Amino acid sequence: MTSGSIDSPPIVNGRPVDLAAELERTRAERDAALARLDNRTRRVARGARFRRWFVGLLALLTAILIPLTATVTWAHRTVLNTSAYVDTVAPLAKDPAVTAALARIATDQAFAALDPQPTIAAALPPKAAFLAGPIANGVKGFVQDQATNALNTQQFANLWTTANRIAHEELMKVLDGKSQAVVTTNGQVVLSVVPLLNQVLKSVQQQASELLGRNITLPQLSGTELPSQACAKISQALNRPVPSTCGQIPLFPANKLDQAQWAVRAFNRLTVLLLVLTPLLLIGTLWLSHTRRRTLLQVSIGALLVMVVLRRSMMWLQKTLIDTGKPENKDARNAIVHQLLHGFFTVSVWVLGIGLAVVALALVTGPYRWAVASRRWVRDSAVSVWRLTRGVAGRARDESTASWLREHLDLMRIAGGVLAVLLLLVLSVSWIGLLVIVVLLAAYEYWLYRLGRAAPNEPVGTGAGPPAHAG
Repeated sequence: MTSGSIDSPPIVNGRPVDLAAELERTRAERDAALARLDNRTRRVARGARFRRWFVGLLALLTAILIPLTATVTWAHRTVLNTSAYVDTVAPLAKDPAVTAALARIATDQAFAALDPQPTIAAALPPKAAFLAGPIANGVKGFVQDQATNALNTQQFANLWTTANRIAHEELMKVLDGKSQAVVTTNGQVVLSVVPLLNQVLKSVQQQASELLGRNITLPQLSGTELPSQACAKISQALNRPVPSTCGQIPLFPANKLDQAQWAVRAFNRLTVLLLVLTPLLLIGTLWLSHTRRRTLLQVSIGALLVMVVLRRSMMWLQKTLIDTGKPENKDARNAIVHQLLHGFFTVSVWVLGIGLAVVALALVTGPYRWAVASRRWVRDSAVSVWRLTRGVAGRARDESTASWLREHLDLMRIAGGVLAVLLLLVLSVSWIGLLVIVVLLAAYEYWLYRLGRAAPNEPVGTGAGPPAHAG
């Protein structure tokens, strides 16, 4: 019960109430509630802003790591996997530019081992001793021709593959710390191709015997010998010293072996880390994002841009490697560099193709007006084609289907031809593949012809209106 006069304060439950104080308390509670709400709104806004920035950072990192992971994985497999390495370098044994360069290098080493000029000078009259140099040069040209012929054989290709496989397996055992048999010469860890040099010497074995005036029988090398042991056998057969670096390609200083082993271990761990981290990072980025389609587009487009930059960088490196060195070996360097980097460019094309496919799929399935209209057109077209297919054996069942046919028949014919041309341009097809494409195109065109005959002959929209009713 409340009571009181106009000038006296109201009484509630027998107690007077101060309206001003009550109003002030109510206002304070309202202000406190609004302040709490405002603070919560600001915290939510800050959290959302932080989340957007964090997702953007993750998207950028993922876009960088995707092409980087593909590149590192290719490099790891090509350089450190013996089978992949041998598959990469094996075709070089049949490249004319490479075999010509190898023939020149092998000739220089073989000629240094034979050293026929003193023998030629001793065989000439004293007054004709000056001819020893030109004759020796002629002999060198003959040796190079014989070396070129020896290198352009299947036997050399097999020996090249075997030598590279054995050398790479032994080198990887050393780098992985599984072997202490370090192949060194003059303080350098080397790749031994002494069996290849021995093969070249065997190709001129008879001529060398005639030049040196005694029978020469070169040893049979298996490729498992240490370079110093193999060179010692060749020196013993020739009965003359050969260079200590014969048939060897220096890789790195022997005192850097610990660093090389550490680099290989780090490279292995980096490859595994990237293969695990990159997909997890992509999944986490999409899971945290509120706008997953936009984030997927950002990651895909970013990865495409990074892959393009990597391709351009590799092209620059490729050109630099080809242009650096002796001019006479440029064609060989060109063949070797292109063969070694071919795998990277193949991987990069796959990354670009998958990235473009993801971008296209994300766009055409999106809520964009043009995408919605395109999907509607494809759906309507598919329904019309289905109706037409069902009506090939009889007549078209409704006028809308026949109308669509009359309006799009030529476009369908053109699309079939364009698709066939694209397949021929993109795919490397054999004669059988070409025949299959031609047969499929002919069947498709005949199917369109049957559809055209199943549609009404009268064109749609000729301008003739419905017949007028008699008054």
